[in-house]
Amino acid sequence: MTNVLSEKKRASLAALYHDMPIEELERRIAEGQLAAPTMAIAREVLHYRLEHGDSTPGSASATQRGGNQGSVVGTAMVQVLVACLSWVVLPGHLAALVTMVAVCWVVVGLGKALPRVGLAVGVVFALAPLGLLLWAWRTGALVMRGGDYKPLEALLTWVGLVIAFGLFWSLASLLIFGSRHKGSWRDLHDKLEKMSDEQREAITRRR
Repeated sequence: MTNVLSEKKRASLAALYHDMPIEELERRIAEGQLAAPTMAIAREVLHYRLEHGDSTPGSASATQRGGNQGSVVGTAMVQVLVACLSWVVLPGHLAALVTMVAVCWVVVGLGKALPRVGLAVGVVFALAPLGLLLWAWRTGALVMRGGDYKPLEALLTWVGLVIAFGLFWSLASLLIFGSRHKGSWRDLHDKLEKMSDEQREAITRRR
């Protein structure tokens, strides 16, 4: 199938997915059974049907599944397992990218499951690097000093702060995103799946 679909073909696929039982449509999207050009159409139709209410058989069960976090938790566990295996079979930089995908699923899921705790911890994580910067500034750890190893100590402190800002702010943004998410678990699953697809494409390009 070509990457560019004609308007007639797009309309035909949209009609097909609109008439398809919503459980089947969700299953095909979740299992990645659709090619890239049709996956976008399927997701658009599914989002429209869930947003406007579905009149086809099985819509009630689909609504109930919308409040079930099992799909996110299950996928997160699989992502963690894949991340662990990636450190055995992939180069370090690629394994780190795979681990980032797993961290997104786990941290965002925790934020969604425990919104108040996730929001509070996210705020703490966002402020923590600022506290470290203030502490380093007051203790003079950022100032270049004379001596054999004094300049190196300051440089290492700066590097550590840069890493801390990147790590803590990334975790904070994920926690806050999960805790502030107002949609269903199904909607969160779809957003995380889309994010994972983009990250997997980045991994493929770097291999």
